[in-house]
Amino acid sequence: MGLTRLTQLARSARRCISGVRNACAAGSGGRRLPARVTGTGRAAEEGLQASRTICALAVDRLDQGGLEQVVFHLARDLPAHGFDPIVICWKEGGRVARELMRRGVRVYCAWENRARLAQVLEHEAPEVIGSHWVDAAVLREAAQQGIPVVEHVHNMYIWLDEDGWLRERERSRHFAWTLAVSSLVKGYYSNWNRELDPARMAVLPNGIEARADLGPDYRAARERIGIGARDFLIVCLAAYDGIKNQLGLLAAFEVAARRYHEARIICAGSVRNRGYHAQVSRFVSGLSSRSRIHLWAKHAEASRLLAAADLYVVDSFAEGWSLAATEALAAGVPLVHSECGGARELVGEGERGILVPNAAGNPLEVNREVFLHLMAEPEQPNQTALVEAMGRMVEGRDQWQERRPELARAARQQFSLAGQVRGYSEVLERVRTRSPA
Repeated sequence: MGLTRLTQLARSARRCISGVRNACAAGSGGRRLPARVTGTGRAAEEGLQASRTICALAVDRLDQGGLEQVVFHLARDLPAHGFDPIVICWKEGGRVARELMRRGVRVYCAWENRARLAQVLEHEAPEVIGSHWVDAAVLREAAQQGIPVVEHVHNMYIWLDEDGWLRERERSRHFAWTLAVSSLVKGYYSNWNRELDPARMAVLPNGIEARADLGPDYRAARERIGIGARDFLIVCLAAYDGIKNQLGLLAAFEVAARRYHEARIICAGSVRNRGYHAQVSRFVSGLSSRSRIHLWAKHAEASRLLAAADLYVVDSFAEGWSLAATEALAAGVPLVHSECGGARELVGEGERGILVPNAAGNPLEVNREVFLHLMAEPEQPNQTALVEAMGRMVEGRDQWQERRPELARAARQQFSLAGQVRGYSEVLERVRTRSPA
């Protein structure tokens, strides 16, 4: 790029900085040229960043959720591994985008305009792009500018129909390398996208922040939220959405609660699907165990809920890698996890909990039609196994209590954020330099 062109871009960025900062942070639909939201041009920081390789983390939106949390950690921590990350939001920003901007990360919003995207890529000149299920338009522009792409598959895409998988196969033609968050996610993606060479796909589990202690005290946390000393508390932290299957979980809890009178359950999460949340609420109102079921909106102190828990349950139809389940293990809480996402890695061979069948059957073959049918049905094929697993946990409560410190230490070592970021940086570097795997 010529000096004149670079100067023009820097001037354009300076003119737009204030407006784009406000629009991107608010997640509004305002149409403005994408500008670097911190600083006045890359050249101004070349002395500081000269030893780092610029990479771009590309997403559609950056508001809140598991994928967004992963992008946040990568953008924050990749500089320690020799990268200078920028973030590109193809559609809009959001909560995580605002926090990254506050921390000084360069965040751009393209507002679904490829010309604006091209300007950002030409201006920043990243040597590699980490895609997090971003729109294919971004991948096509990267290919046009000769920038290799590492795709990050964060979930089992069970919501895709036939046309959706056709579009996903088209996207995958632009991948130089692909990372999946779990072995099952890799298997699922490979099963539904036969055009992608499995040899160019690797597994990189999500990790959690390191911390020195177990978090809030078990007894104090229970007192704070009104849980009795002999109550057996089950926790599920997940957005209210059919894919998370709170309906099936609570139907199973109703059966288990008839035998285990000490059982209580708290489901807490944002209301992603209002219709589904209403359906779950109506269902609970008719249960005999309704006084022992608590449906909370997203809880600001998730660490306190996990500290108070005796068991963490995931009964989802699909996951990528549940960060909440990983945090539960790091708090010393065992799992009951349906077979999806990172369940096998998290549960292990039974040393960290119990694996139960996926309500939709073979997790590699779960599709949109089966999921949409089952999500509205409380009585599901895995109910018996789920009830038995919860019962075994209630009966084994004392043994699991003794193992809390052991579970926490092992989880923090095995599922560390530092290991995830290091692994991601190694893949970016290998793809950037075109080194063999």
